[in-house]
Amino acid sequence: MTYNSSTENGRQGEMSRFMLQLMAESGMPIRRGVMVAAQETDATPLTRVDKTPEMVHALIEKGTMSPSAMGRYLRCPVSFYYTYIRGIRDDDTTDEEEMNSQAFGNIFHKAAELVYAPLSGKLVTQQYLNGLLKEKGHISLQRIVDRAFREELFKLKDDKRRMPRLGGLQVINREMVLKFLKDLLAYDLKCAPFKMVSAEHWCEEDIEVSTIEGLRRMKVGGIIDRLDEITENGQRTQRVIDYKTGRYSRLSMPSVEDIFDPKNVAKHSAYYLQAILYSCIISKKNDATDSLRVLPALLYVNQLFRDDYSPLLPIDRNAVTDIAPIRSEFMDRIRQLIEEILNPEVPFTPTEDTKRCTNCPYFTLCKLNENK
Repeated sequence: MTYNSSTENGRQGEMSRFMLQLMAESGMPIRRGVMVAAQETDATPLTRVDKTPEMVHALIEKGTMSPSAMGRYLRCPVSFYYTYIRGIRDDDTTDEEEMNSQAFGNIFHKAAELVYAPLSGKLVTQQYLNGLLKEKGHISLQRIVDRAFREELFKLKDDKRRMPRLGGLQVINREMVLKFLKDLLAYDLKCAPFKMVSAEHWCEEDIEVSTIEGLRRMKVGGIIDRLDEITENGQRTQRVIDYKTGRYSRLSMPSVEDIFDPKNVAKHSAYYLQAILYSCIISKKNDATDSLRVLPALLYVNQLFRDDYSPLLPIDRNAVTDIAPIRSEFMDRIRQLIEEILNPEVPFTPTEDTKRCTNCPYFTLCKLNENK
């Protein structure tokens, strides 16, 4: 079945009610796809991009290297070049599936932030969570989800402005966000009481790297979805939590070194890189003030109902329950990766895994598949 999502006379096409009903109630396996009318261009296949001193200088002057930038480099150095050197951003993608997935994730993150941000620095009790999960609290959650839609989807920060009426697919997504938010609270209920250190917590660290311009300091870090503190058997532990709304896959890395192997990108090694980097930064800050353990955690919100689900990250089949034993090795690998990115003798080369090119926004620029 097909429908046209193009915009005409200011209105975007949507699924029919019958199609929405099939998705919501049929129980049949449904696979969605997108057909796009694109123009072919005659481009010379790109094999490498040599780094110039100007490129390297621009990256050094910027002075920061985010986990998403490092993850993009590991996925494909040429993609990193287009994004961070040429400044060609892929934010305005025309891929409907990707837009829906990204928007859905942003809305859920905002809803979770709105629930927990008022409790930053405070104790989250079972009474509080039970209150939200009961019928009266359900109304509060609905308002929170609606506010998340207002701010993330429609970019309305003024409460006085009326939110546009949701379309059919948006109504389904709203119910999904609400369900996942309830699942999150029910999951958190199991480990309450716990301290909410911060929602949307900024962390960063300066590291020294060797460059063609000498030793330079680069900032690494970003925003942690949630930083909380639990106590188990008298041991206080801070959890660096990253919410995930996409498709779940069991994650495992044989070693710290494997996190930085481009071949493991398909195994979501970038998830490891970001969560462990943030945990290392928090752990180092704690060294000066406290002896708290710190652990990374990935909360797949579509898996929280499972009794056997664990958000911990395994390395060599052992869950990382304390970042301290691997912190030094991991940060050395981060330093080496940044030095490789800044090394003018290492060109930007396309990924060897051409499957990654299928949904790459720079596909027509690179035309890598024509060489295969």
